[in-house]
Amino acid sequence: MALNARQLAAYKHKCDIWRCTRVAGYETWAKVASNVPCLYDFSPNVSDVLPGMGRVKRTSEFTNDTIHFEAAQDARETDIVINRTTLPNGTHSRMWGDGHRLLGASQLIEDSGGRRANKQSFPAQVEEKLPDGVG
Repeated sequence: MALNARQLAAYKHKCDIWRCTRVAGYETWAKVASNVPCLYDFSPNVSDVLPGMGRVKRTSEFTNDTIHFEAAQDARETDIVINRTTLPNGTHSRMWGDGHRLLGASQLIEDSGGRRANKQSFPAQVEEKLPDGVG
């Protein structure tokens, strides 16, 4: 199912999806999708109570980001999503190369209130260091 008009307007980011396979104790990563339209929904950072500590996003179910895809997109828990968004002038966006690991099962909403929702959403966490072979 193709993106609907609302999604075409909102899903401005593009990403690659990487998946891990483990064989005989070895981990290998393969790109399973390229140039996938998506929408990033970032959770807010929380201020630390101690002065001078800066802003920190503490890991919890309330601080995970969310990435939205078309309902039919093949994406799974533990996949890594690499941002590949380019700006209209052809330069890389500030998020280019940023990685997120998908956490848990997706929330799939195909229809909602008589409207074709056509989306799946994954909680995601910033991957500070990408695994070897991803990128």
